[in-house]
Amino acid sequence: MSEIHIGPKAQGVMIAALVAAIIAAIVLQLPEIRRYIRIERM
Repeated sequence: MSEIHIGPKAQGVMIAALVAAIIAAIVLQLPEIRRYIRIERM
């Protein structure tokens, strides 16, 4: 079984994709988070 070598460029792309996915998830959840915070404050 050969070792999979990931170049620095591919690594950067993977990290960028991961960060973008996390940001997208947060943005999609913002209305829910805001509603939850509003309920908690009451």
